[in-house]
Amino acid sequence: MRRYRCAVRIGKLVPLLALTVGCGTNQPVAPVSTASATPQAAPEPTPALRLPAGVTPRQQTIELTLDPRKERYSGKVEIDIDIASARSTVWLNGRDLDVKSATITPAGASPLPAKYAQRGASGIAALSVGATIPAGKAHISISFEAAFAKGQKGLYKVEDGGEPYLFTQFEAIAARSAFPCFDEPGFKIPYAMRLIVPKGMQAISNTRELSRTSAGELDRLDFRTTEQLPSYLLAVAVGHFDVVEAPDIAPNEWRKTPLSLRAVTTKGRGKEASYALAHTGEILAKLEAYTGIGYPYDKLDIIAVPGKNGAMENVGAVTFGEFLVLLDPKKAPVHQRRAYAQVMAHELAHMWVGNLVTMQWWDDLWLNEAFATWLGEKVADQWDPTVKAEMALLQGIQQAIGTDSLVSARAIRQPITSTDDIENAFDGITYRKGGGVIAMFERYLGSDVWRKGFNAYLKKHSHGNATADDLLDELDAVSKKDVKGAFHSFLDQVGVPFIEVSSSCNDPERGKGSVTPATIRFKQSRYLPLGSAGDANKTWQVPVCVRYGGDRSNGEACTLLTSAETSFALPASAGCPQWIFPNANAAGYFRFSLAQADLEALRKHGLKELSVREKVAYANSIRAGYNRGVTPFGDALTALAPLASEEDSSVAAEPMGLLGQALDFLYDDPLRQNVERYGQKLYGPVAKKLGWDPNPGESADAAALRVQVIGFLAGDTRDPATRKEAMRRGRAYLGIGSDEKLHVDAVSPDLAGTALGVVGQEADLKTWDHLRALFGVSEEEAQRGRLLWALSEARNSELRDKVRALVFDPALRDNEVMTPIWGQVQQNDAREATWQWLKTNQPAISKRLPKHHGGVQIINVADVFCDEAHAADAEAFFEPKVSTIEGAPRTLSSVLESIRLCVAKRKTQEPHMRAFFAKK
Repeated sequence: MRRYRCAVRIGKLVPLLALTVGCGTNQPVAPVSTASATPQAAPEPTPALRLPAGVTPRQQTIELTLDPRKERYSGKVEIDIDIASARSTVWLNGRDLDVKSATITPAGASPLPAKYAQRGASGIAALSVGATIPAGKAHISISFEAAFAKGQKGLYKVEDGGEPYLFTQFEAIAARSAFPCFDEPGFKIPYAMRLIVPKGMQAISNTRELSRTSAGELDRLDFRTTEQLPSYLLAVAVGHFDVVEAPDIAPNEWRKTPLSLRAVTTKGRGKEASYALAHTGEILAKLEAYTGIGYPYDKLDIIAVPGKNGAMENVGAVTFGEFLVLLDPKKAPVHQRRAYAQVMAHELAHMWVGNLVTMQWWDDLWLNEAFATWLGEKVADQWDPTVKAEMALLQGIQQAIGTDSLVSARAIRQPITSTDDIENAFDGITYRKGGGVIAMFERYLGSDVWRKGFNAYLKKHSHGNATADDLLDELDAVSKKDVKGAFHSFLDQVGVPFIEVSSSCNDPERGKGSVTPATIRFKQSRYLPLGSAGDANKTWQVPVCVRYGGDRSNGEACTLLTSAETSFALPASAGCPQWIFPNANAAGYFRFSLAQADLEALRKHGLKELSVREKVAYANSIRAGYNRGVTPFGDALTALAPLASEEDSSVAAEPMGLLGQALDFLYDDPLRQNVERYGQKLYGPVAKKLGWDPNPGESADAAALRVQVIGFLAGDTRDPATRKEAMRRGRAYLGIGSDEKLHVDAVSPDLAGTALGVVGQEADLKTWDHLRALFGVSEEEAQRGRLLWALSEARNSELRDKVRALVFDPALRDNEVMTPIWGQVQQNDAREATWQWLKTNQPAISKRLPKHHGGVQIINVADVFCDEAHAADAEAFFEPKVSTIEGAPRTLSSVLESIRLCVAKRKTQEPHMRAFFAKK
């Protein structure tokens, strides 16, 4: 999410076989004949997670009768299977389905009545007959009913503007809750979909509609048979949609036929999809050009789903949260326009990585998600360099490095033995660390060699499944290097390499013309923050490229570290450089430290020569020393402070993290005022230069920097002048003191959230109620987000109960439920009361959260604390509940470890903070 193959395309609809209608009970229908049956085989044990070998699906037909106005639906499935050896039970997947009838028909024989039984909460189901089914081909028929799901998972129901709609979210293992199937990524088969819906409603699926026929008050729609797909990529949407048809995407060198492009939105919002429709074909063409493979499916629908988090790469029917694809480019903030490009490129990249070629099992989810992250960011920047997608990936990699530093972290390619493991796989390690490692090895091999191996992998495994070694074998073959061994050291091992780097040469006039080449020494271990109980004695095979510079020459030299300690000489032409930087282009997935003399030389001579990406990596190395406890707070902030004047927002924001932590640690201390003044002095000149209003022709990055700087001054340092101007503009935006209507031109779209945030923080009851009323009538997701955050940040103690009550307000969508909690828990003086309220109301809150990756959000709230008492409290509260929340065991372990590491860091660094700010 945020996801291939090349077999012969199936060109006709799989016949919808007649089903025997059940009599309203759960008893199987009597067979026509059982003469061919043999005595029953021995019973099989219930599988724990994966379906056992021996039964393989070949194709499936699905018929669903769906009415969004109702709470339940009915369906029929027909599945052709191959049976490797005689058995009495066929295992498949189904969860919370009311099966009315089921039969298994061996080839050339009569139907055998089958008893359907779900075994366990994960959705393993048994179809058992009273005799042995012989090896060979067979056919399964099942009629069933089920309730529509809620919470963005399975076949679920949403109401928007008074209209009911149906959507699906089947990844990872929720197709089984919509209909019986073989719900594993390794089973890729063609599907034929038939949807029976109320007359006048639209119905969307993965492929083009073949026919629509009417029978009374119902319409029956048959869709073209899919290519071979895993079940998690199937999609259905039903309702009174706006369906906007764009001009076909024109043929090109890689795709010889026009491609249908449509937008599907809730009623009345189709016109808002014009920007996405105008540009999606351009992004798609970049992906076709990079892969050398035309888009492999017969249509492309962009489906905007109310209340959805993120997006899902369903073949031919990609679903998006409305924020991502419904936007007016003249009014949308920079981060929304960038989000469209990045997420659209990511989801379309999945059409090749994940859909055309699919991982064999969930342990190789990185083949889908890491590749879509890496390829999507690459293509988004090719489409529009101002998106700065690869910078966003770099920042995401730095976040993943923080997670990967925990003992509780998981490997990119982690064994999958439970549904919790599947849930946990959709994390920053898979997406961002995986994307970072891919980018590192792409640079190591060279972009042309990498692309040749990657494209060979796609073509070889088109419309099939693949594993990590299938990819790495292709890269080995084209590069003539042992890529597999080096890559596996990152895939299979938890943690971040920590590389200590020093240089030496015999030149007292270093960098002044000497021809004596320098020697670079490396020592690697696992990076661990202060207080960690992890084992640092780890090594990787790490591609490292060192940049160097001086009066004599500038250049780059690369090596592959394969041992704990090693060294190599720079080229003779380099001489003895003035400075070195050991992560050229910030391409390496590692943390580093420079020997003190080398660090001082870099700051004095080389910092200004570094690229934007390298300055981000430099800042990360400073923060790494701070988090290890070897760099005192004052030294770290002094090293980072000069970056505040940089024009790139990614670099200029680097000091904000340390200042934010000081503001938190010293919240109740008089020294907090010194921290605030320091931040105001550091960023005030930047804000003055940028101003509140966009300048004609300014870059998107200038707009992004303005948001960060003014937001930091207004919210973190509580700068009086900035807050006063934010209040003035925010009140004008809300029509306070005039007509009490929204005036969106009162503040730029990029700063509207900041201005409304200040109004919300200072709100009295009347202002808060006005905000709530405006929120209640807002449909556009970006606008709703601004208003809800303003409501949630209220600092008036008399309003805090009202803020928390918003969690249960039916006006909030699934993806908005946690906003009031985060708005309060991030305020030091509201944190404890909100935590206690959350614990009291946890069961009710959980029912409101999205079912798709939503359950662990409550656990993550505890990560705001930095004391042992709250670590123990969170552990005692959540430990008994982990078995009821998907993904909870590892999430809880990570949160508890993070709190305790913060305790250790605070113990060491807070005295340094006090000493530093006592002098300011």
